[in-house]
Amino acid sequence: MCGNANFELKLPLPEVWLKKCILGSALVVREDHSKKTAPILGWGSLSSVSNREVYWGVVEDSIYVDPEYQGMGIGNLLLGN
Repeated sequence: MCGNANFELKLPLPEVWLKKCILGSALVVREDHSKKTAPILGWGSLSSVSNREVYWGVVEDSIYVDPEYQGMGIGNLLLGN
């Protein structure tokens, strides 16, 4: 069964994003993966849905792709498709 999704219209500040994401879950796609200074084309991460015990292990995925590079399969790459 499919659910509803919503989207942020503005990219969050890195500090805000890092506070929400689960440590070690972030993925980054760069223009040249061999260079850490290459432009970032997109990134993804996981964050907890809730601190309540009943939601333990339930996560939300976040995917951001630079508008200049949308439609090139970067989102699918980050989702592992």
